[in-house]
Amino acid sequence: MVKLLAPTEAPSPDGPSIMHFPGGLPSEDKLSNKGSERLRIRLLRNSIAAKAHQLQLAAETSTMNFNANNYAGEGRQLAQAQGRLLMGVYKRSAGTVQLVPVSDVFVMKQSIKEPKQAMQPQPQPEEVQRKKRELVAELGSEKARKSQKRKAAEQVDAQKVYNLGNVAETISAALTANVAEQANAAPLTPQQERPWHPTFVLGARSAAEAYPRDGLVPSAVVPHLNNEFVLQRTRDTAKFKEMGEKKDLWPALTMTLLRAAPPADVEALKPHLYLAFMLRFSKIDKPVLRPFAPDEGGSSKRNEAPSEATALHITQHAWNQLIEDFTEAAPSGKGRAKSSKVRRRSDAMKQKLTLHALALALTLSKGSLFISEAASALALTEERCRFYLRQLGCSMDRGSKAMTLKCPFELPKVEQSRGRPTS
Repeated sequence: MVKLLAPTEAPSPDGPSIMHFPGGLPSEDKLSNKGSERLRIRLLRNSIAAKAHQLQLAAETSTMNFNANNYAGEGRQLAQAQGRLLMGVYKRSAGTVQLVPVSDVFVMKQSIKEPKQAMQPQPQPEEVQRKKRELVAELGSEKARKSQKRKAAEQVDAQKVYNLGNVAETISAALTANVAEQANAAPLTPQQERPWHPTFVLGARSAAEAYPRDGLVPSAVVPHLNNEFVLQRTRDTAKFKEMGEKKDLWPALTMTLLRAAPPADVEALKPHLYLAFMLRFSKIDKPVLRPFAPDEGGSSKRNEAPSEATALHITQHAWNQLIEDFTEAAPSGKGRAKSSKVRRRSDAMKQKLTLHALALALTLSKGSLFISEAASALALTEERCRFYLRQLGCSMDRGSKAMTLKCPFELPKVEQSRGRPTS
């Protein structure tokens, strides 16, 4: 008669563990401790002291993997119930079964091992291929013979088609001519190296000299910048505050620059108004745009305004100038040439607009911009905004929230942005 002994201690980390195989117990030869097919077991413990109770049990055979843990999924649920699980240890000499609390229960999830090397089909010798072609040609069906002819026609013997010696000579001559052409070519100027930058003057002593105003605000559009609306509101504190509440039209960057502008100076406010138009234009998501429709036969009828220009309160001359400078002709469709009436905002044009807008803002702020205001006005991340300002010659002191144009003015080496620039 076997005597059953009750457990005398709480579960111990060093107590027995149970391995449960829901998919079925491995075969008897794998459970033995001999041979290459045996079940090899490893118990891993978390090296972090606070998580030392977390265990992972890994077992494998030559074809299968088994994995389990005591801290996630079913392992975690069973670990919480470990105080209610007991294991009976039979002692033959004493004729007793001692009940011992189970330390951990591991639910072994199995998976098939990937083969170490994919099976490669054995290539057929050329003689076998030749005999196969002969059999198909003699005894094969009409469909099989046609298929064989088609495959033969697709095979190309490069040695027969080309004279390899002449090809090598032709390539060598072309490479030599290309090297000579590059050696004789004049080096690019700093402005040519940066096609999307506004016009700049290296060595300038101020932001206004570094980026001349006529390279940012075209002279053709200046007479048409009617800034009476802005002038009236800069004179009236209440109206100025009301204007700043329309952040989609007058972002914080524009308002900050207007506060610092000379009072009652009509000409000084024109670049501020054009900057506001540029910032609004940069927010347009539509990839294809149109300019204002031209007058028909000198008619006094008002030109048809694009809906985007109307929504953003951008005047006709300013809109057409922005379309000309910061869009490109839409690609031609099937059977039609490029159209000057349909314009496209490519990624390159978005970058060009961003650089011009930031350069104009630098000239209006005497060379210093707050990153948060500039990034918000152009819908950029602060990191991307810093990238563009660095390309314009700005630097940032440690702990500062603004970037300042370095004078005497110089530009860094052309830097590639991380990821695709966005506008």
